[in-house]
Amino acid sequence: MGARTAGIAVWATLTLLAAAACGSGSSGGQPTPSPTPVVTPGPVTSDAVFDILNQSDVLKQVLACAGADQTACVEQIMHQAGASEAAIDFYGETESFLSRFQPLGPMALGSVLFPFRAGGNNQYVMLDGDPAFVYPEQELERGGDALGIQQDSAYPALATAFPPPPDFAGPVPNLLAFPADDLFESVSNPFDGGQRFIFQFNVVNVCEACATGYFARIAFDFDASGVYLGPTYLSLCRGRHAHSFVGGIAICPITAAPEPVPSLLATETPTPSPQPTETPTPSPQRTESPTATP
Repeated sequence: MGARTAGIAVWATLTLLAAAACGSGSSGGQPTPSPTPVVTPGPVTSDAVFDILNQSDVLKQVLACAGADQTACVEQIMHQAGASEAAIDFYGETESFLSRFQPLGPMALGSVLFPFRAGGNNQYVMLDGDPAFVYPEQELERGGDALGIQQDSAYPALATAFPPPPDFAGPVPNLLAFPADDLFESVSNPFDGGQRFIFQFNVVNVCEACATGYFARIAFDFDASGVYLGPTYLSLCRGRHAHSFVGGIAICPITAAPEPVPSLLATETPTPSPQPTETPTPSPQRTESPTATP
């Protein structure tokens, strides 16, 4: 347990003892209920980084914690491995390890590892806004039809180029932006003091491994105070490994660092994408995110 969590527990215990001692002073001889403390996470900094993927022995110990009391088990292992209190607190609040941290103005972008997930273990998180942790993956899942690629004017052409497999029965469309597979594109300040984070989500044909080479660009906006305003669908774009050329869809903008770190987990072995079968007019190529740590 991190120092901040332990302090909260002590504070709560002392509050309950004080309320019991002073109970006769309230009407009817009943103790006055104590207000529940509101715990607001402090700003996340680079002190919270714990790069467990470069500590294979520690990772193996962590994975052995799966099951009951796994959070306490992981926090103990982190402490023994020399993790900072900030890193231990971050895991306690999110059940993930902060692998990379990049300040981007008032807010920051992190790459996190969820050790006990069956897949999609590496994800992005937008940090130090309100709420304190905003995950693009979760926001795309919650967005539903409002963030669906079916609203894009180029979708009919894309659907023609990528028909569903013969055994696909629906009822959802066969082409979807996959929430757990995304790249960070950029951050900008399109309105007074606020920030817009743009991510590119892999468009797949029915299954996670059935990539089309196309991406859905989605923005996540925060106001000048860091309050999250919600997501906005922007457009489809074509990656360098697109399986076929679809007119009316532009080349994806170059993505920026950091990219989710490679995983040591067996479930994260990538499958190489085949090269395009049709070569469009030469244009700037989409590049993978640099691997430099901020």
